[in-house]
Formats: sequence, structure tokens, C-alpha cells
Amino acid sequence: MIDIMKKASMLIMILMLMIATYSLTNVSVQAAENIEVEAESAIIVDAKTGKILFEKQSDLKLPPASMTKMMTEYLVLEAIKEGKINWDTTTQISDYAYWLSADPSFSGIGLIQDKNYTVRQLYEGMAIISDNATTVALAELVAGSEGEFVKMMNEKAVEMGLQEYKFVNSTGLSNLDLGENYPEAQSQMQIIYCQHDLLRC
Repeated sequence: MIDIMKKASMLIMILMLMIATYSLTNVSVQAAENIEVEAESAIIVDAKTGKILFEKQSDLKLPPASMTKMMTEYLVLEAIKEGKINWDTTTQISDYAYWLSADPSFSGIGLIQDKNYTVRQLYEGMAIISDNATTVALAELVAGSEGEFVKMMNEKAVEMGLQEYKFVNSTGLSNLDLGENYPEAQSQMQIIYCQHDLLRC
């Protein structure tokens, strides 16, 4: 009798969890459908399924600015996954990265030359405060120079199917060569989705 009661209790708990999960999923979807944003363009995607939960002018082309760093982050994560570098790999700061770091309008971190910085330190500066100098330092570490890294960025964009993307630097800083090659929110979300998939590996 006790075993039957235990089994019944367990079954009830499982059913309650299933109902709760279903309810939360519905609430999330409904919340996404009713969301209001002031941004000109936006998109929300379910990271597990890839389903678009909300979008607002997601095909509108806008200057990417620091959203460019998403591709830099992706390529750094890919280099780590492939064993080319690791979180404890160290590098020093080039003259160009140092110059960026010395300008407060470009960088929020005062990098020092002739000092070793780990990939983790530089990545956190790039990902958390969108620092440009640390971004360039990582690009130079992975590819040897920012120019070569930009080639990698554009090759990866083609590989991802982002035909309209054209990167001109690793940071997203204003560049006259950027022209009209502005990415769409959908394309930017695709990079984020690929990052999420890479981090799960």
C-alpha cells in the first residue's frame, strides 16, 4: 500500500512539473508577443529551438557599431575550441591597441605595454564593457594582425550565410569604408545563436 502511495505521489509531482513547464513556456511566448521596444529594430529568438518569438523591423539595416564584436567573440571562442589558444594564453599589447587604450573615447581600460594579459582578461574587457583595445589585442593574437582577422570575420560571415555582412575592423568603430554595408537584426541574431551553440560544445 505504501509503495502504491509513493508511486501515486511521484506521478502527481511529475504531472505538476509538466503543467508548470508548459504554463511557463506559454507565458514566455505570450510575453514576447506583447513586448514593446523603443528601438528601431529588434528580434528575440528561443536559444533552444531557434524560433523567432518577437521581431520588429528585423530586416532594417542599421550601423552595427559594437555589435561587430559579436563576430570577434565568436572567432575567439572558436579558436579556443580548436585548441589554438586557451583562456590562460597570454599576449602583450601592440602599439595600435595601446593607442586605442590611451584614448578614453575608444577604451575604458588602461592597457599597459610590456605586460602579459590573458585571453580571459581581454575577453572580459571586450564582452563586458565593449572595450575596443582589448578587442584589437585578441584579434591580433588570433590572426597575427587585425587586417588578417577581418578577413577571417568576412569568411565566417559567408560561411554563416550572412551574405550582406562586410566587416572592416574587429571593433565596430566608425570607419569611412563601412559605406552602406549595414547588417540586419536577423543577421546579428544569427551570430548570437551560433555563439550560443559554440558555448554549448
